[in-house]
Amino acid sequence: MGTAYIVKEEITKNVMGFEPINARIYKVRLKGKYHNITLINIHAPKEEIDDDVKEQFYAELQQVQGKVPNTNCL
Repeated sequence: MGTAYIVKEEITKNVMGFEPINARIYKVRLKGKYHNITLINIHAPKEEIDDDVKEQFYAELQQVQGKVPNTNCL
């Protein structure tokens, strides 16, 4: 279980930040030409996983999304 990013070498100069939130949620910020870009990569819990785990996951995801600056492309 988990998620990851693979970034081409020529793009690495545009990486402004990388933040692993937990094993299921990672965030990376890229410098764009007109707007910065925030990518959130997730590995959502499967349907058969306990509802409490899924609710916690989606609450965390919503919290991460809420912290992305409005000027960023998400």
